[in-house]
Amino acid sequence: MQVDRKEIYEFGGFRLDVDERVVERLDGVPTTALPDKTFETLVALLRRRGSLVTKDELLQQVWPDTIVEENNLGKRVHVLRQFLGEAENGKGFIETVRGYGYRFVGVVKVVEVSGSGLPETLRSTEEETLPNLSGTAGKNGSGGNIPLPPSELVVDEASAATPRASKRNLLILCAALLIITTGFFGYLGLVQRDPLSRSLAILPAAPINTAERNDLFDIGIADSLINNLASADELTVRPLSTVKEYAGSNIDPIEVGRQHRVDYVLAANYQISGGRIKVTSQLFDVAKGRIQETFQSQQDVSDVFAAQDAIAADFGNKLMTLFGVSRNHPVRGRGTANEEAYRAYVQGMYLLDTRNKVALEYLEKAVSLDPAYAQAWAGKALAHDQEAISRYDENYSKALEAIKIALARDPNQSDAYSALCRGRLYFEWDPASAEEACLRAIELNRTSTIARQKYAAFLGATGRGDEAISQIKIAEDLEPISYVNQVYFANTLYLNRRFEEAVVQYKALIDLKPDRIPPYNWFIRALEAQGNKKEAFDWFIKSLIIERKDEEFVQRFRAVYEQSGYDGVLVERIKTLERDNPFRKAGLYARIGDKDNAFEMLEKCYQQRAWQVAVLLHVEPQLDSLRDDPRYHDLLRRVKESKGTL
Repeated sequence: MQVDRKEIYEFGGFRLDVDERVVERLDGVPTTALPDKTFETLVALLRRRGSLVTKDELLQQVWPDTIVEENNLGKRVHVLRQFLGEAENGKGFIETVRGYGYRFVGVVKVVEVSGSGLPETLRSTEEETLPNLSGTAGKNGSGGNIPLPPSELVVDEASAATPRASKRNLLILCAALLIITTGFFGYLGLVQRDPLSRSLAILPAAPINTAERNDLFDIGIADSLINNLASADELTVRPLSTVKEYAGSNIDPIEVGRQHRVDYVLAANYQISGGRIKVTSQLFDVAKGRIQETFQSQQDVSDVFAAQDAIAADFGNKLMTLFGVSRNHPVRGRGTANEEAYRAYVQGMYLLDTRNKVALEYLEKAVSLDPAYAQAWAGKALAHDQEAISRYDENYSKALEAIKIALARDPNQSDAYSALCRGRLYFEWDPASAEEACLRAIELNRTSTIARQKYAAFLGATGRGDEAISQIKIAEDLEPISYVNQVYFANTLYLNRRFEEAVVQYKALIDLKPDRIPPYNWFIRALEAQGNKKEAFDWFIKSLIIERKDEEFVQRFRAVYEQSGYDGVLVERIKTLERDNPFRKAGLYARIGDKDNAFEMLEKCYQQRAWQVAVLLHVEPQLDSLRDDPRYHDLLRRVKESKGTL
């Protein structure tokens, strides 16, 4: 049925008519037609202007009846950015919210929106009050330069000096991350940073001819060079896990540098011909917004790994000479000569925090392909350790086995010691051995975010909050936009009873990833600790809705709150939500003053050797009302005396 409607927008020198499916320049300069899916992507972003549109939402709207890979969406956005070009103030129209989706950030004037059948998401305001982004067009006007285009080996330095689309710098993960970071730095004035004078991000290499793409070169050259440069104490090099996602994308190196808060970015193109690979790398000075140096290296490609290492050594030597630094530690090797095992390992470690079970599958594949691959065994230990919930868990047994194999293959595996650190504390209840393992992990790899995070967790559990924050800060220096680092920070604030600051951080984390439930639970407890029970209840209801509890279940809690107040809600939670979680129940009983039942639940945790006994018993604010009871001190004594051995 034909729909009677009209939908027209104006923004940044352009006019878009949805129904006529045309984008025109207001100054009359002719434009090329946008491909259908690219046009639909732009429309979807305009309709939700100023708001984050997730990748899943865009895929569903633009390809409603087709299953396509996510990189199709990235290609459409890239074409749009070329089409729209840069604005006069240097800002782009489309902001990338890394890992989540995109946001249209330009001023939009709704010229006409009328008729029936318009989408519910369509806004009806006449004009948005957003930064002025009116400017010139890219391919249809001027500007729109993309550094390191696939068709060129070397970018002209003059054109590269004006990178496109800064995307609001630290707002890359949205305003929530800015709030987190602001609080982070405000709190950390007392923390001493590692004496690292320069920071660098190394992007995956890009083939000039996409038909020549080989991920062993894309990722492998970057990985080898990261390991090479990490041997110098005076350099902070972003780990592969933070840059791997840029493989295959035509990303602006200057913008990457701003997002990751580094001084320099190294971007490379490669060309394979006659059995040799030619690599050209350009070092971008982020503050100056221009290329500082260009390096080239050529190697034989008959042995891919040997070529990677030779290129990394060549570029590494040149960069160290340029920066005036030298190697203070041995260069960490790849650890395998099996190409498929290496691929599986890299992918497994990349997914470790976000999709741990899938990561475990990749790491198990890596060790099956190369049983001598120590790094993969250490990664497998981390993955199993994160899945384990008690000393008797099969995953914990597998983690211990993987740790032993990794250290037998190579006694200098930092990740194996990080897994050992967590296991010693969480499941063996042996804090002295746990700290020894954590410190060894850092000694072996000072730039390991994982090692810093595990040590921060240990320090927080043992009541050394300021030291925990210090370790998180170092981890954050290594990976500035890491969601996991911010979680560690927020939880440490809470456990140190810095509730006001913790509340700010939890709100920001929830804004950043509203579907993740754990921050809600901690946030609610922080609000309770402040005495803000009404707001705590409101957020508790929100968490139930996020968890998709049925309406009858939600209404039950609303009715209990009306009749019995917040304590009634805690009692109802004991009955319904926390039946299988004795530590949570202990905290709830403590909060309503029922010490006998609280200690009964803690005793159950002790008998089950639940990890919370080692990690939270000493520091959890919910248990503060129990700490003057003789039963609490007796429990601490028994925990200390019952530490296990590996």
